[in-house]
Amino acid sequence: MSNVNIIQRILFPSSNQVSRLYMRCEITGSDASSAIPGPVLMNQGDVVSLDTYFNSFYESFYANYTNLLSTFYALELEGDFSVLVYRSYEDGATELVSVHELTNCETSRAARIPLPCLGRNASEATGRIHIKIESQSTPSLFAGGFIATNQNRSRHVSLGIISCTFRREEYLKKTVQTIVTDEYLKQKHLEIYVVDNGNTLSEADFPDKRVRLIPNRNVGGSGGFSRGLIEALRERTCTHLLLMDDDIELEAEALCRLFALYEYANQDFAVSGTMLDLYKKTTVHEAGALWAFDKRRNCHNPLALTSLKNGTNLENAGRLDLLLQEEPIDFGAFWFFSLPEDMVRKIGLTMPFFVRGDDIEFGLRITRCLRHAIVAFPGIAVWHEPFYAKISPLGSYYYIRNSLILNSVHSISTFAKTISAGTHLLLSALFLFDYYEAETCVRAFQDYLTGPALITQNPAEQLHARLTQKTKSYTSRTTISLQQCTDDQSCQPPTALTFKKLVMLATLNGHLLPNNFIRQGTTDCLDVRYEWEKIFMKRALNFRRYDRMYQTTMNRRTGIRLLFAWAKIVIKAGFKWPFLRTEWREASRFMTSQRFWENYLGLTRT
Repeated sequence: MSNVNIIQRILFPSSNQVSRLYMRCEITGSDASSAIPGPVLMNQGDVVSLDTYFNSFYESFYANYTNLLSTFYALELEGDFSVLVYRSYEDGATELVSVHELTNCETSRAARIPLPCLGRNASEATGRIHIKIESQSTPSLFAGGFIATNQNRSRHVSLGIISCTFRREEYLKKTVQTIVTDEYLKQKHLEIYVVDNGNTLSEADFPDKRVRLIPNRNVGGSGGFSRGLIEALRERTCTHLLLMDDDIELEAEALCRLFALYEYANQDFAVSGTMLDLYKKTTVHEAGALWAFDKRRNCHNPLALTSLKNGTNLENAGRLDLLLQEEPIDFGAFWFFSLPEDMVRKIGLTMPFFVRGDDIEFGLRITRCLRHAIVAFPGIAVWHEPFYAKISPLGSYYYIRNSLILNSVHSISTFAKTISAGTHLLLSALFLFDYYEAETCVRAFQDYLTGPALITQNPAEQLHARLTQKTKSYTSRTTISLQQCTDDQSCQPPTALTFKKLVMLATLNGHLLPNNFIRQGTTDCLDVRYEWEKIFMKRALNFRRYDRMYQTTMNRRTGIRLLFAWAKIVIKAGFKWPFLRTEWREASRFMTSQRFWENYLGLTRT
């Protein structure tokens, strides 16, 4: 087809595990759950449904964020077919839009199926378009296709892809190979900046001329992404930039759809790619997120974040319509996050957080300072290891410390709310005799109170090394086998525990009582939120946290020491709070500048 611009391609499944994210087939003599990785051979009466996550066309998003008016399916078919076009709405309703009878189709001549106008008529609602292909002849063939338009592109897009890595060579090589070997992407202008924080890669690993290897100091994810941004900004060859983690599983189609979105964009916006759970591959882990909001309690919490669409099962076609309910997004994580290059020049680079929270702070500058949208376009997604599998005390330290900093930078929370949230974390850890987690909370607040000098005058590698050594020397808890796991939705809060909770609070769960008041032995608690009665006045515990089981034992001296350390922090913070917030806020302007990062990384300005 001449003068045709592809918006998105029809994808075939790569494995049985995720086949229902791509298509549903009713094929004679075939197991409906089997993946069909290529062209589908069909007999009369066989059906291929594209009412799926990856092959739906989410027209409401294109109507809102692009100037596309007319689109159509181009289907590669052999034989006779009926093609039914459906539209589903966010309330779950579905309507048949049109039926097309096609005869004597040939794969060399794609069949064109027009789609409705993209919502420019105020009386016409938009939703999610999907089709059903029914064979009317034997044999017949469905070989693929795409959604396209005859409209000229609104702008030329050149994409700079930045990925930083620290000794995850095989993951990254696979991702780069996926990109550079895709036939459609070979027609696009893109450059890949591989920032190697571990200095374990060589240029021979990336023979494609579009890939540039950049050795870098181990300054964490924030340092790696900022180094890549600096190189891209210096070269001035990219209109848009994509920040992408090194340990993802990527469909090249995500980039193809990203190109089309920006080529027809009617405004500036950032795109937050949906994260699919690598261990539950048909489930959404996060499609954009809210900061400082506890969804479970439906309240503000300066140390909480809410992962949007979390837990949505994408195998269920009925659940796909929930994706049409667009929610405001505070930030998008860097497993797949893109934005116009001009936006980076306006807001600056990332905060030097080493790890955890740099993407949150970066997103807040886009949404709260520039007032631009961050959009989680359905169908643009990657698989990534979920948070619950990556939580560690060292990660918790960075999360708490950096959360405090970004709360100061963006004036999100008051002193009272921040101290209240920190106290809740500390007491929760002490109640479980989890002194490792309690120490993490105390250390994070102490370092925050140090002020910006903590970052500007302490090399990130040295600080991280000291923290790592500290975690190795702390043995207050041990990891044990998780024999069983409960579903959070099935847990019900117990009743009549008010008295016990008051006693726990007053005695620090037995830390302030003599031994004869404490029950000996070890008890199990699979959900620390709802099973407080199990940990009441116990000597030792096995408890679940972040889908792991830990064993801890009461140590009065350590618990009381940490409690007094926390009291000192609260007093010190009370005196320093207003000045500290101002200090962090003013320092952030410099710490996100290109000049700061060039000095921090030891680069020579050109």
